[in-house]
Amino acid sequence: MLSSAIPTYRLSRDALKEDIDDVLAKGVEAHTGFQVGRDATLSELREKHDAVLIAVGLSLSRSIPIPGVDAPGVMLAIPFLFNANYGKPMELGRKVLVIGGGNVAIDVARTALRLGVKQVEMVCLENEEEMPAWEWEVEEGVDEGIKIHHRWGPKSVSLEGEKVKGLDVVKVVSVFDESGRFSPSFDENEKTFMEADSIIITIGQMSDNDFLKDGPVEQDERGLIKWDRATQMSTAPGIFVSGEVVTGPGSAIQAAATGHRAAEAIHLYLQGKDIAKGLLLKEAEFEKIAALPSDVAEKVKRVSRNETELLDPATRCREFVQIEIGYDELTALKEARRCRSCGGGAVVDPDKCMACLTCLRICPYDAPVVTSTSVISPDRCQACGLCAPECPARAIKMFGYDIDGIRNDMESIVGEANASSGPVIVAFICSKHALASTDGLPGNIVTVHVHCASRVDILDILKAFQCGAEGVSLVMCDNETCRHQGVPTRVSQRAVHASEVMSSLGFGKECISVIKAGDDSDWRSALIEATGKVTAQGK
Repeated sequence: MLSSAIPTYRLSRDALKEDIDDVLAKGVEAHTGFQVGRDATLSELREKHDAVLIAVGLSLSRSIPIPGVDAPGVMLAIPFLFNANYGKPMELGRKVLVIGGGNVAIDVARTALRLGVKQVEMVCLENEEEMPAWEWEVEEGVDEGIKIHHRWGPKSVSLEGEKVKGLDVVKVVSVFDESGRFSPSFDENEKTFMEADSIIITIGQMSDNDFLKDGPVEQDERGLIKWDRATQMSTAPGIFVSGEVVTGPGSAIQAAATGHRAAEAIHLYLQGKDIAKGLLLKEAEFEKIAALPSDVAEKVKRVSRNETELLDPATRCREFVQIEIGYDELTALKEARRCRSCGGGAVVDPDKCMACLTCLRICPYDAPVVTSTSVISPDRCQACGLCAPECPARAIKMFGYDIDGIRNDMESIVGEANASSGPVIVAFICSKHALASTDGLPGNIVTVHVHCASRVDILDILKAFQCGAEGVSLVMCDNETCRHQGVPTRVSQRAVHASEVMSSLGFGKECISVIKAGDDSDWRSALIEATGKVTAQGK
């Protein structure tokens, strides 16, 4: 469906091929052109394999039982998109009318425009707020010139001989009943006619499950496969299911997610383990994050989204090129930095925690709760990393972006420097400023990228000197640009303490430098200047 039904202006075939090639490279054998039921029955496949996964999706379009719907000029969505994607000729005429208000209907309408149709219109039961299509999809379609008729329902296809003339429609009074269920009602006294040369029906999809007939896998009244959500297994032992064939209509990424879960289930099944228990334990590893508490949200610095640019509507609507221009590398990295690292924050080892209250005093978001031990709420923790280096018992670890590995590899890191260029300097650089190129830095400076300067401990600084460095620089955000409260001040204090230790060992005060950089600051020049001071003072 990704290649045959999703238009190429939304999903590049090259990008899809990369994903498929990655799967095949892992040793998966693909038997294309194989039809279950014709080439082998499902039962035969089950006999030859230890497990089977059914992930056939919803590959058939639903039609509507109205007069004239079988006329040659009336098409269903999936066959239409299939023909468009594979370049099969279709006679659409000058004006196309699309029945439906979902994302597939928008895909069909926008595809018709790109096939050269002069006028494309949509008619749907829903009003603008009720349309199931995503708002941005609707906006992009309207920008391209698609007209949408809201609150009209199809009555019959009007024909002139066998040729489509248009669609007779009736006014919709409501789409849903009082309980919110789909139950459209109409005003038979208000009708109209919509002219069209072709009509494309996009009111929903269903699965092609003919291969299940007389087999062990059962279906429900909607044609979806019956399954056990806890195990991803169908009613037949060893036959697993995933995707829309069990969940009903949804996004491609949601279907892929159930495929991941099914793979875990099959892995457990082949090992003879309890599937339901195994999946539950797997999901328990990822604690669900609640909504951000309002008092925490007030302390979080807002960073505006970098909107993705689109091709001009007048240009893009006549060709199948991807409409999103996308980000350049620098903008993409900036956008990625907007991530709040939810769930990647601090975790306390209760066996080490002394309940000393240090984390409580340091945390700018009031995330720790201290009783007999400290517990840090993942709903409140913003993964700033201030607490872990300050914990005297070393009881706090960062779930993501921990830098213990850097400390352990410090000897090899220092060894990368070219000492002939000057004193060896280790520069810890906040990821925000790691976006800038390190080209042009002297060979005696080795850079270590960290998620945030808050993660750099006094021990990390001292370890660099122990491994042969003659200077350490900390490149971080200034107070105006740092996304976390208190980080520049706290890290500067650590640098002062580390300097005091190094001074007692005979090193000069310039051996440790703190470089606070704004969005447009040239921290590289400041780093080179700091290196020069280390050279000038010697040890």
